[in-house]
Amino acid sequence: MDPAGGDCKPIIGPLTHPCDLYVLIFFSRFPRILLTNEGLAQYVGYDVQQVARSVEALIGATVVTRSQNPNHEARLCVFAPHPSQEWVRQVLSTASTQEGRTKLLRALKERALRPKAERNRRRSGSAGSAPESSESDGCAAENLGTMQWLTRTS
Repeated sequence: MDPAGGDCKPIIGPLTHPCDLYVLIFFSRFPRILLTNEGLAQYVGYDVQQVARSVEALIGATVVTRSQNPNHEARLCVFAPHPSQEWVRQVLSTASTQEGRTKLLRALKERALRPKAERNRRRSGSAGSAPESSESDGCAAENLGTMQWLTRTS
């Protein structure tokens, strides 16, 4: 599949929220960094709780490792995806352009809305009800401009 083409759903791997994408991009640009979740939240433009969930998701996907030093609030995060995790390379390649990031964000939003639409249909008993459109699932549109500095080529 051509990630630069239309459909990005197959390549987003375990990412479920736009913040996951921005945290992945951040760690790819800064593969060994000592920082707090609060500091990372300032860089990616999401609240600390969402950033913590995104970091945990990437740790769970074995893309990022984090030191466990109870004496320091800041922890060393290391971006080290396994070569077999082809989705990481595809996502980062697609995210290297504004158009690619937009497509990835759209795919993440569709993934997030799919379970909501299914819950709404079950609740209302109607298979034809429209999914609710929610803009409260993050500030992805605002971050498109903010995050450009992360994806610029050196």
